[in-house]
Amino acid sequence: MIRRLTIFSISALILFAACKKSSSDSNSNPNPPAADSVLILGKWHPVRNVAYYYSPSGAFLDSTTELISKDDYSNFAGGKIYSYYNEPNYGPEYDTVNYYLSGKQLIVYSTRDRNDTSLISKLTPDSLLITATYTNAIDQNTGGPAKEADTLLMIRVK
Repeated sequence: MIRRLTIFSISALILFAACKKSSSDSNSNPNPPAADSVLILGKWHPVRNVAYYYSPSGAFLDSTTELISKDDYSNFAGGKIYSYYNEPNYGPEYDTVNYYLSGKQLIVYSTRDRNDTSLISKLTPDSLLITATYTNAIDQNTGGPAKEADTLLMIRVK
């Protein structure tokens, strides 16, 4: 679940794929948020979310494609990401997390969970591609230790 939030919270998307919090959770940031990029503001729909797994030595193991509902979204506004996910295994859930941008880094932070940093690989007026990397992951298909790289492609909701 932590992976999903990061990806959607980039939408929590993980912006991505990660742990989930309710909108009533308190989030704090030790540093004031940087100014929002005008391009990232607004509502985004996830199109594709893939987790790639690598052995600790770096050899490719496998990949997993996350299920995405047509109703899923992440809305970037005023240093917060407001997201909705309708996962078949968990049901619908609303999520709100704080974030700030530092160059091409999207930092999602919370007092309850670890801070997550992802790379904005591509940001245009109509598309957003986010990559998050984890070194101490578990391969979702085999259960063994792995390195993980998640990619989330989103399109702007018009």
